[in-house]
Amino acid sequence: MTHPTDNLQRLLLQLDPKYWEQVQMFLQYLVFLQQKEQNYEIDQSRPPNKYNDRLEKVRAFKGDAPFPEVKISKYDVYEQ
Repeated sequence: MTHPTDNLQRLLLQLDPKYWEQVQMFLQYLVFLQQKEQNYEIDQSRPPNKYNDRLEKVRAFKGDAPFPEVKISKYDVYEQ
């Protein structure tokens, strides 16, 4: 049974060197997505933040509805 890295090495050796930089950028992007997904899973397991709750209340009011009496800091708004 071959290891997945053996297959990757074989493919890289077949690839023209001018494309190596693109492959490296794509791999870095995949690692970024993986880390983002792991961070999302961690965030989902945390209890809700009181600041996020306030921001969610304000986001629920769209259109002509009056805004609730909730104090929102500029940092909460820019977090969107």
